[in-house]
Amino acid sequence: MGLVGHSALAERLGRNQRFRSAGSLAAAGLMGVVGYALSNHFIFFASALLVIPAVVALARIRAAVVHFGRSVGAPDHHSATAPPRDRRATLWQNRSLMTFAACLFLF
Repeated sequence: MGLVGHSALAERLGRNQRFRSAGSLAAAGLMGVVGYALSNHFIFFASALLVIPAVVALARIRAAVVHFGRSVGAPDHHSATAPPRDRRATLWQNRSLMTFAACLFLF
């Protein structure tokens, strides 16, 4: 939401889903070809090499275009300064968050 805002979020999520589906299809095809042509062991190396395009795509997101206030829905997100953040110690005081964390740990 920090990139596009609330109004364009649905369109951005749809676009991301289209690219994710196309990437999954391409990755499955690549791993099938690699497994058939070389060996099943090379599928692991092919999947490790697919990290490179992901890192390149993430590196293209500039920190200056991500707006913190817009991402959290702050009403005064047009101000030049970032809103104050809570300390991390306040996370321990949120009972529902701790319950969720305990469930994840037990899972």
